[in-house]
Amino acid sequence: MEERDIVKSFITSKDLEELNKNIELCMNNGITLEDCIIYILDYYFYNKEIFEQFVLENILNGSEDRRKIILENLEQTGINDEILQDDRIKEYIKDNFEKVFELLGYESRECFIEGILEEQEGIEFIKDKIIQSNLMTNIYIRTRNYILHVLSKNEEGLAFILNNAKSCFSGEMEYRDIAKMAKLGISKEEIIENREYILERLSGKDVLQFINWLNKNGIDISKEVPLDKFIERLYSNIKDKRTLETIEIFYKELLKRQPNMKYTDIEHLGMGKFSSVYGVGDFVVKIGDGRQTPYLKYNRRILQPLLRQEITGKFPYIEEKEKQDYECYGTFVEIQNKVDTNWYDGLSQEKIFDELYKIYKEFREQGVIWTDISERNVGRLLKRNTTNFPIETLKGKIVNGDPVYNKEGEIIGYKVANSAELEETMEEMIASDNATGITDRREEPPLEAGELVLLDVDYLFPEGKINVEEDREEDPDLRYLIFEDRYRKELKDKER
Repeated sequence: MEERDIVKSFITSKDLEELNKNIELCMNNGITLEDCIIYILDYYFYNKEIFEQFVLENILNGSEDRRKIILENLEQTGINDEILQDDRIKEYIKDNFEKVFELLGYESRECFIEGILEEQEGIEFIKDKIIQSNLMTNIYIRTRNYILHVLSKNEEGLAFILNNAKSCFSGEMEYRDIAKMAKLGISKEEIIENREYILERLSGKDVLQFINWLNKNGIDISKEVPLDKFIERLYSNIKDKRTLETIEIFYKELLKRQPNMKYTDIEHLGMGKFSSVYGVGDFVVKIGDGRQTPYLKYNRRILQPLLRQEITGKFPYIEEKEKQDYECYGTFVEIQNKVDTNWYDGLSQEKIFDELYKIYKEFREQGVIWTDISERNVGRLLKRNTTNFPIETLKGKIVNGDPVYNKEGEIIGYKVANSAELEETMEEMIASDNATGITDRREEPPLEAGELVLLDVDYLFPEGKINVEEDREEDPDLRYLIFEDRYRKELKDKER
């Protein structure tokens, strides 16, 4: 049967009996029961009265197969609000909660919960079946917040939240949830007492915000939670164990370079287009998705990376029986020296434009076009712009390539051009181009402290790889187009 014939037979059914006969006819012609029901849900409003009877009847009294298909597909058709607010359906779900709840999608669960929270009986049901049964992780955050909002309206509900804090705030949390806990009446002492539980449910910058809050309240979490657990939460979106171990090594090395620093001193500096950006004392760490430009053509006006590469997860010292390549799913690591990113404070807009244009012109004269021109993409050097990096090395062969690890998985140096036997000492080593992603390096003096350099290199393009005129048609006010016009005018004036 053609789809249009199936749909026509359904939407022209005059009563429930005729609709069921048409379903049986379709199934005899090779159409599955699931497809028949999904057609009815998709075209619900074309025969609303009969289709509503069908849906309600099959949820309440239909076969397990029919009920399961309807409940699993309700929210995809946009009728879950209408069906789940029916008092008979609400009662059915409550009476059969264990087997029905898992069939519902998140939006359907939200509709059901919000519907029964209007009455005290429904509130008690939510306490028992959702909160105390540890199902708060199985609903939207906004639904959890609504439940807590309803409960906190009276003393009894507030007392319940305080006595069931772990269940109420289970699953992933945000730092602002800490403020909600306090607003609901949960004391600072109770939050501190449950700090490890809360920390396990935070991620990214929220982890650092909570750690900072604990520091202000006299708690040094670094004495209780090891670095690897901190890294797991900071990068909770990364699931590969080897990738997390590699990231931990990088942080351990940076912290070791700065003896007075602990991981609790790490700062969240912002979000780039591809990664979160964290400050580790004198260094900046960017870890995230793969880059548009994983390799950089050398230019002294670019902030020279200490490390810039996709993690491959190859550990040279793991046990022979475990030896294999560990894929890390394109996680990209970039480590740089920290620079002054507030260089433009106190400068006029005209002066800022002039400084940015000087950088644009320098790249342009080398056949490169910089398209993402912004103050935030530029920084003022606090030290010489080199890839020199102090590495504590141990005795062992160092060959050309990437970072080298000892048996404990710690970085012991970066592989340099020539093999060498290195003593256990502090040395200024130049990271190899393999480790930094630099190509076509030129011998020239590096820029000194105080100079401006480009921080974000993902929008540097060879002159022939970008269509300036096409960009001009789409948005003639792009800053790079204004700079390009200025550059071309200067060239013409120079030729006269």
